[in-house]
Amino acid sequence: MFLMCIYVITSFIAVNGLLNESINALCLYAFFGYGCMLAALNLKKIKISYYSIWNLIFMAASLIVMGYSPSFAIMSGSFYTLIVSFALTFFFQMFIRNGEDFRKLCWYYTIASLLLMVMLHSRGMLVGTAEERLGQDTFGNANIFASLMMIAVLYELWLLIYGTNKPLHKIFVIFIIIYSMYGLSLSAGRKYVLIPFIYLYLLLIYKTSKSGRKHIILYTLLMALLVGGAYTAIMKVPVLYDSIGIRMEAMLDKTSDAAEDDGSSRTREIMRKDAFSQWQKKPLSGYGFDSYKYRAKQIVRKFFYSHCNYVELLYNGGILYFLLYYWIYYKVFIEAFKRKKVPQEYRAFAIATSISLFIYDYGAISYTAAINHIMFALALKLIYFHDNSTVCNDDNNVLSGEKV
Repeated sequence: MFLMCIYVITSFIAVNGLLNESINALCLYAFFGYGCMLAALNLKKIKISYYSIWNLIFMAASLIVMGYSPSFAIMSGSFYTLIVSFALTFFFQMFIRNGEDFRKLCWYYTIASLLLMVMLHSRGMLVGTAEERLGQDTFGNANIFASLMMIAVLYELWLLIYGTNKPLHKIFVIFIIIYSMYGLSLSAGRKYVLIPFIYLYLLLIYKTSKSGRKHIILYTLLMALLVGGAYTAIMKVPVLYDSIGIRMEAMLDKTSDAAEDDGSSRTREIMRKDAFSQWQKKPLSGYGFDSYKYRAKQIVRKFFYSHCNYVELLYNGGILYFLLYYWIYYKVFIEAFKRKKVPQEYRAFAIATSISLFIYDYGAISYTAAINHIMFALALKLIYFHDNSTVCNDDNNVLSGEKV
């Protein structure tokens, strides 16, 4: 758990301009090395999870469609990130053995996001506009920064609603959420700001009182107030309007001057439509793993992904490849929905994660994002804690997972 904590924190703060990036690499190798050693010493105790089996099948399918891709690269590029993602999710599942471990992990992400914001603030780097987005310099891409912060906020929201009952802890988490959302706003990433509101609403409507009642109307009104307040702040506060407000206005009003200047949205829409229309020509096979960037080079003159996970998967591998990938979203949702005896906080986490990140995929590429897949892997494991409590809570069996 200590190595996991250090890895999570350094993955946020060991970036260009803050700390040496090799620190994060060292922590990653230490985490992997210890995990491999423990797995080797306890080989007979390993129980492969549903998630890991799905992940291996998806990687095998990716290798197959790579066979007719314009480029074949196993130990570099997007497929290499799939390998890293598999290893990370495997070890995260290995070491998160119960609900208390999961709460600790949520706190790790909370502290990591706070440290990142404080470091950016203290060095005068907590600034951003629609053109010069926060995270562009430190992470090389504002979307990388925004995706990290968004995932951290999702863990923080779960902590706030289900993870702690102590008032001081709740106040502390609320402060960090607001601070993190401010950073997200400066990154000018619209989807990254919207998804936490969807996630929070899903957590709330699943929450029941001690009497077993769901206060859906009350929580819906609360969310309406939060969304209305956030929108007003984005449009009225100059520092927020100059970053995300302009881009939000362009998204909502296609006829505004802001929309005319928002070339990014137009480019993404062109690629989404193009990828979908091209997929219709090869609906079963697609054009090969990680191949859309070559198509983008022809139409927008840059090696871009399509900015939509749906059409990216369809274009690269066809409809069966698409369905195979999204099976894990369905699996997480349906298992959480049907297992009524599982504590509501775990079911809420799984359902909110599967729905929110599915919506998120319309504007992002996530199939290679390890930080997203860790959430799915843990969502399934949390669901299976109840049915396998005698196994998962056995301190002598640290490699246990859900039964296959």
